[in-house]
Amino acid sequence: MGLKKDIECVAKRHGKLAELDYLASYCLSFLAIAGSIAASIYAALGGQSNELLAVLAVIPAAVLSIKGTFKFEEKVSWHFRKYHKLEALTRTLEYEGADLAAVSAGWSKIEQELDEQWPQFGIPEIKNPSNQI
Repeated sequence: MGLKKDIECVAKRHGKLAELDYLASYCLSFLAIAGSIAASIYAALGGQSNELLAVLAVIPAAVLSIKGTFKFEEKVSWHFRKYHKLEALTRTLEYEGADLAAVSAGWSKIEQELDEQWPQFGIPEIKNPSNQI
């Protein structure tokens, strides 16, 4: 494969990963809301099982914990940033007549830059203005 095809392949993969992380985040958000509503309705209707009420009531907290640990939203943003930067490189190659070596160096720079910004598993994100893109 040529450089352009390699970059396009990686960009496409990151676009798909962003979509999957978005879907996971969306589904978990829906689950948290549904759990909260279900617990409220069950309690309001005088549900007899304290165990079931406890399970329903813990769903939103469990979902928030999962989302905070796995950081789906942050990963969506990270994957889309990488996707857009790589797409820009392919346009540079195709329409701007850029030098292959320069584009390859740009790709390496993007990889290094974004690898440093990957949302760490289970570690709270510290907002650092110098780390923004």
